Amino acid sequence: MNNGVHEWPGSVLALNDLQRLGPNLRELVVRDKVVLTPCARDELKRLGVSLVRRDEKTPRNIGYGSDAMYPQIATVVLALDKEGLTLKALEFQRGLDSMLLGKSAGELVSRGEMKSAVLFCAEPEAAACAANKLVGIRAAAVNNILQAKRACASLGANLMAVEMPGRTYFEIRQVMFLMMDAKGCHQGNHKLLERLDARS
Repeated sequence: MNNGVHEWPGSVLALNDLQRLGPNLRELVVRDKVVLTPCARDELKRLGVSLVRRDEKTPRNIGYGSDAMYPQIATVVLALDKEGLTLKALEFQRGLDSMLLGKSAGELVSRGEMKSAVLFCAEPEAAACAANKLVGIRAAAVNNILQAKRACASLGANLMAVEMPGRTYFEIRQVMFLMMDAKGCHQGNHKLLERLDARS
């Protein structure tokens, strides 16, 4: 923090995050889509801290990871890279089960180190459940394109756990495109999810 100005890197700002920034905070810079919990918003007003929202000019990383080596994922990533769409490989210790995979990826997204993540694993429900314990994570377990589209549209999913094996090259590619192009959930759902985040 320089001269009371701090740039928040995360995708969600809660009251306890704000309290960790210290008493000298005068201005807080956040990305345009950062979610503020109601308690954090009230505390900013009480402290007289200026909130500055900044448009995101550069695309942020979309991460991907898996619980095993799946050749079709590598093929999709290579093809997308040739098209100029680079995904960030999430470095996990080999042999992580689905639940730990979801928790690890969720922490990266929650901290704002990447916009979203796609996980390919044998137990997507376990991965999504573990990730959803983190504030600001909207994880969904899917096994087809229709479910992935619904998760993006209604939930504003920022972490997708895809059931493997069994997905085709086309399905993997489409899920990755969905996450790159995610717009967030519609306003009514967004407000409800923001209130639920405040209670966690």
